Amino acid sequence: MELTYESIESIIVSEEVEGMMIKLKFQAEGQDTPMETVAVVTPDQSEIMANAMKQAGKSAATNIGINMASSALGSAIGGIGGSIARTAGSVAGSAAAANSMDTEKMMQTDMTDEKRKAAIVQAFSYLQSYYKWDGSKWKYELPGA
Repeated sequence: MELTYESIESIIVSEEVEGMMIKLKFQAEGQDTPMETVAVVTPDQSEIMANAMKQAGKSAATNIGINMASSALGSAIGGIGGSIARTAGSVAGSAAAANSMDTEKMMQTDMTDEKRKAAIVQAFSYLQSYYKWDGSKWKYELPGA
C-alpha cells in the first residue's frame, strides 16, 4: 500500500505547527496512548539553490564593499600602514562574507499544504513499523508481535 496523507489522516490525533516544525501525535485502534513525533517542512532542491544564490550574492556584495573601502583607506594612508589597512580590510571582508551566509535563510520555505502533508507522511514513515494496515484502517501493533 502506498503511504499517503489521506491514508494516515484518520490516526492523526494532534497536529501543532511551530515554524517549520509540526508536532504530531498518532493513535490507532489497539493503542492506549498516542505516539509523538515531529515533522519538519523542508524546501525542495530548487528552493535551496535559489536561497543559496541569494545568500552568495549578498555575501559577495559585502566582501566587495569592505575590500573597496579598505583599499581606498590603504591608498590614502600609503606605505606599510596602507598595506596593513588593505590586508585587515581583506580579512574583515572575508569574515563578513562568511558570516552573511545564513544557513537558516537557505533552508526557509513557504509552509504550503502540500509540503505540510509530505512532511507528515515522512514523519509517519519512521513510526510505520508500529502500525499495520488491515485493508481498511490502521491498527497498532508492536514490531515483531
